[in-house]
Amino acid sequence: YAEKGIPVYAAGANAEAARKPAILEHNGNRLAFLGANQWGPASYINGLGQQVSEWAGPDTPGSARFDRDLISDDIRAAKTQADLVFAEVQHTETNGAGDYVTEPIPLQEADFRAMSDAGADVVTGVQAHAPQAVELRNGRLILYGLGNLFFDQTFSWPTRTGLVPRHTIYGGKLINTELLVTVIQDDMQLRWATPEERMQTLRTVFDAS
Repeated sequence: YAEKGIPVYAAGANAEAARKPAILEHNGNRLAFLGANQWGPASYINGLGQQVSEWAGPDTPGSARFDRDLISDDIRAAKTQADLVFAEVQHTETNGAGDYVTEPIPLQEADFRAMSDAGADVVTGVQAHAPQAVELRNGRLILYGLGNLFFDQTFSWPTRTGLVPRHTIYGGKLINTELLVTVIQDDMQLRWATPEERMQTLRTVFDAS
């Protein structure tokens, strides 16, 4: 990625690098992006047959491991560098029975609200296999889970749908967010939802919000 000039965040060559935000400037708007994985395998066998951790360590690459206090500190630091801060987390989403739920589980709610309270203008859950609730908290947006974009879970309507947030930013402020809805077809191809399908999905999301 570095050789190609592609900015990254939420992962890096070591734990310190993985925590650093990506700071981007576009049309005079300075934006900070950071993220972490709350859920992940402690270790797995990679393509070379080595046992490695999914999370970055002091001297090993991987994703940023979620820690509520650490990411809150990182968000506060990013606020001094950017107009808007976007924080993303891969988080546990299932209830005690292992079901996907529209309402966030208590731990998810507590973690996402803490990031919002630390100053993240938008907190997004990138783990969800079905769209989850949204929350406006002290003028900041929480998207608890976007649902599937490209995946093979065509066994139910919720797992076939996903949210694509389209943010409008002007003068360093987030002035609007539109939630577009996608649908995975039986052949695994993606399409935009019809107006009726979008209304059905968003009604479920907003009822739980």
